[in-house]
Amino acid sequence: MVAPITVQQPQPYDVVGSHVQVGGLGSAYEATFRARLRDGNGHELVSTFFMAGGGSGEIGQFHVELELLATPPTPNGFVEVWEDNAGYPEEGPYGGPVAEIFKVVVPVVFGTHLVNSFVGCRPRVVVDGDTLSKIARDEYGDGSLWPSIYEANRDMIGDPNLIHAGLELRIPHYVTEAPTTTVDVYFMHEDRFVAGTEPYTEAVQRTVPAPTPATGALQALFAGPTAAEQAQSLRVVLSEATGFTDLTISDGIARVRLTGGCNSQGATFTIQNLITPTLKQFDTVDHVKVYSPDGETAEPDGPSDSMPACLEP
Repeated sequence: MVAPITVQQPQPYDVVGSHVQVGGLGSAYEATFRARLRDGNGHELVSTFFMAGGGSGEIGQFHVELELLATPPTPNGFVEVWEDNAGYPEEGPYGGPVAEIFKVVVPVVFGTHLVNSFVGCRPRVVVDGDTLSKIARDEYGDGSLWPSIYEANRDMIGDPNLIHAGLELRIPHYVTEAPTTTVDVYFMHEDRFVAGTEPYTEAVQRTVPAPTPATGALQALFAGPTAAEQAQSLRVVLSEATGFTDLTISDGIARVRLTGGCNSQGATFTIQNLITPTLKQFDTVDHVKVYSPDGETAEPDGPSDSMPACLEP
């Protein structure tokens, strides 16, 4: 006989992240199901309704995502799926007590409780001489973090002091925060421009990825000033461009091609006036050549600034 509900994902003792994928097969009255996550203390963390099958005996596939909005208080927990049928005489209507019929319970491990910024698990085979603290020192640089490895593998490890060669462990893995740096981004100061009072630009600071500061600075430029900066008369002039591509810096010359459009609309102040100082803040940039979306600029060669005809007044 086919079970009314089969949970195929997650499998028992899977290490799950903040977005828990629940999938399987099921048949329910009016095709109505419910899924829930509980922590190890039995407290509900999140739940949701979903539909599967035709509602009159047909078995249908289901897939639903349960999102953890906070780190669970326990390393272990449970996924529960059941038929949600309020039509049973002893049960109330929807919104009140409901029958948890044919409920399937799957034990899981919360990776987000084990390590910060959890993204998944790496396999590691135990060799002679390994201990959990040694493995934690190898993987995390800190042997005292061995409980995270133990909790991720508790279904396979009885005594944390006794692990044997050949055992394949799941090592919770995390992403370290990328290094950042602070750069200047130049916007037009509209009040000064209208009054004819130089400088017409003003620099604000942005935090960008350290490995690609020039790209980050231009991305911040195209994102525009914040609401507070706009209140201080700062504006981004895009000249119909929607972004940029092909940024290169070589021999003191930064080259960048606009994407989307390119039209000064007769103005003397264009996106060129913002890109140039934003890129020249970097020690490796002496000149800036801006290209149109079709790859044209006035002076493609030589040590000079250059802009395309579409940015001419």
